[in-house]
Amino acid sequence: MTPPMKILTVVLNLEKGGTQRVAQNFAEGYHDLGHDSRILAIEGLGVRAKEILSKGVPIWQMGDITEIKIWSPDVIHIHSVFISGFDSVVNLLKVFEESKKEPIIIETNVFSHPSIWETRVDISFQLSSWCEWVYRGNGGKVKSFIVPNPINISKFFRAPPDEIISFKKKYNISSDEVVLLRVGQDSPIKWSPLLISIFVELCHRRDNLRLIVVNPPQSIVFDIDHLPNEIKQKIVHLKNLKSDHDLCICYSAADIFFHIAEQGESFGLVLAESLLCETAVVSYSTPWTDNSQCEVVPNNLCGYISTNARDMVSAIEELIDNPSLRKEFGVNGRRHIINSFESMKIAQYVLDLVQKTEMTTKVPIHKVSDIYMNNYGNRGGITPILLKFIAINPYIFKIGRLLIQGIAGHTKYSRFLNPIK
Repeated sequence: MTPPMKILTVVLNLEKGGTQRVAQNFAEGYHDLGHDSRILAIEGLGVRAKEILSKGVPIWQMGDITEIKIWSPDVIHIHSVFISGFDSVVNLLKVFEESKKEPIIIETNVFSHPSIWETRVDISFQLSSWCEWVYRGNGGKVKSFIVPNPINISKFFRAPPDEIISFKKKYNISSDEVVLLRVGQDSPIKWSPLLISIFVELCHRRDNLRLIVVNPPQSIVFDIDHLPNEIKQKIVHLKNLKSDHDLCICYSAADIFFHIAEQGESFGLVLAESLLCETAVVSYSTPWTDNSQCEVVPNNLCGYISTNARDMVSAIEELIDNPSLRKEFGVNGRRHIINSFESMKIAQYVLDLVQKTEMTTKVPIHKVSDIYMNNYGNRGGITPILLKFIAINPYIFKIGRLLIQGIAGHTKYSRFLNPIK
């Protein structure tokens, strides 16, 4: 049993995003394991704050730094933040540079790239074997372990039959129709136009299909709006669902979770949520970018991993024709997620690693631009200003990415290279 510790979870804010959900699961897991667990939300609160406070986990903001210093955490667990939060994390770590009892610094690194505070980190957690490989390829030098995202399994489960029937009735989905589902963040890189192209192809082959899209970006909405009416009417467009229970009903009403993302997944919480609701998954491998979906959804155990558009069409058709296999994949999937990613188990694993870790010799932090130069300035002569520009403008890589994806047949512009038919 790990002795009680003071653990500070650091996250950008407490809004709906996946990183925020993971930070909440860790913080609540630490609390439930008997530790003094608290959260620092560096850019303010959000919709998760009320629930977190109700679980007995206090929340601080950046104005509470002095109080945090007095509290003196044993462990600071940083969750990856975007560039707007860099200075706040650096300022927090500087507070403890000269402390008599310096905390152990751990991070959950969702970007598979050395963080700008790498010189202060004792352990870096990578979300999958794929992420660990990419992290090392990107020059990561900190001791790292594969620590997947913790999943609160109590929040996602198969909805009762009457709620599934009511959901389908609400959206005019008949009982004999096979329902495909895609849930995701409202970001083009978390979706793909290929999803719509594949659905169109499936509709040409099958009459009894429906597609539910939850929270799609405008680019996907545009593609849907320009479909022929006979296909467009088969698609149900839902905005953000109000609660996790509403999500459970939606996942449970689907026969197949249909997953393609331009950026792939560093983990893929929606995949885990779907499987907890016993809905089989067909996902698309994206080896040119994040690709952890291949580990969250073991191929042929709780779904299929496809490597091209034709393969994905075949995989979906196989599951359409085999309801018993869909059910088997769903049951296997729930068992897999519980055994592999249950939040208390992951939180305890992290604390066991912390107990075994010797603190590293740390280099003082001065300012963000210095950290950029220290970490990256000697790697090809790239300047901090250019790196900041790239961080703010990720679409600078879009043309190159499209070329790579085109060769792999990933985009709707690739049919001449890798046709669906």
